Amino acid sequence: MPTNNPINLHKLDIADQIPAVLQAGGLYVKRKTASTADIFVASKTGERVDIVTDALIDDRIAQKLAQQGGAKFYDTIALRDASSPVNGSMAIVGDATADPTVSTGGAFYAYNGTVWKKLTEYESMDIDFSSIQIGWGQIPDVPDALNNIGEDANGDMTWKGDAVKPRWATEGF
Repeated sequence: MPTNNPINLHKLDIADQIPAVLQAGGLYVKRKTASTADIFVASKTGERVDIVTDALIDDRIAQKLAQQGGAKFYDTIALRDASSPVNGSMAIVGDATADPTVSTGGAFYAYNGTVWKKLTEYESMDIDFSSIQIGWGQIPDVPDALNNIGEDANGDMTWKGDAVKPRWATEGF
């Protein structure tokens, strides 16, 4: 059968310290900011028991995200290896050539709690496409319609050698 013990409410402002010894069965409201507060009760033995609130959930999520830190950029593998990662840490390494699987460029890694695992590398971004020339003759099975497109001496588009005029140019726009 439940007992009717009175609950003592303890309101603590932002500057107030949480007492080292809590009153057993007490309900505590500790203001954190102008619009948020921690709410907790003291067990029969005086131990803090948090009451789950939106603010508490937000705080715990923010703490976990701060621990993860998101992706961090390191200039070299050595600097990445000198860091203190936690499970789920991400690293972008600008010069990842100390990794035997990376011949040039950088790489993106995730830490699994034991070792860094390479997710991707970006050496292929260094390709100079300006030197690559591909003509129609090098592409197999080009549709006839594409073979009919060309350009005149002015660089204007042609179809089967004839100038292509926009409709508005021929309809007095």
